[in-house]
Amino acid sequence: MTLGALIAIREADLKIPDDIGIVGFDDPDWSIVIDFPLTTINQPVYNLGATASEVLIKKIEGSQIYDSKQPLIITLNTSLVIRGSTLEK
Repeated sequence: MTLGALIAIREADLKIPDDIGIVGFDDPDWSIVIDFPLTTINQPVYNLGATASEVLIKKIEGSQIYDSKQPLIITLNTSLVIRGSTLEK
């Protein structure tokens, strides 16, 4: 999605961050090697996988970890990594 937005912004002859700011998600490796470092939202990918694995293992083992009539909601913290694709106000 971010790459598509970057292409559309370039095709519209807009300048980042002067004309438009952009924030990506997932803090991809390429976000620091483009013309302007990309501001991103970083999610804890390792913790996401570890938590999903723990829930799956407990489910396989038959542990009652939650009321199956209600969705299980687990919230993991994200962080905003401010770089050059946004202007600070």
